[in-house]
Amino acid sequence: MCNPLFYTSHGEMLHSAEAEGLIPNTVCIGAPTELLTPRGEIPFIIKMIHKITEQAADKKSPEYM
Repeated sequence: MCNPLFYTSHGEMLHSAEAEGLIPNTVCIGAPTELLTPRGEIPFIIKMIHKITEQAADKKSPEYM
């Protein structure tokens, strides 16, 4: 879902590239701070959805109307 993907570690990122059979001269331009997140991509997306739904619920409260 995310592009680029989020990985839990540098090792996971390397393993993913090997599994895809990327050619040796492929260059990754993403910095580790852009590609790594605790527990990986799925928990990141779940956290993002929770934040969005919380914000939507807050906007429905009387103080926003």
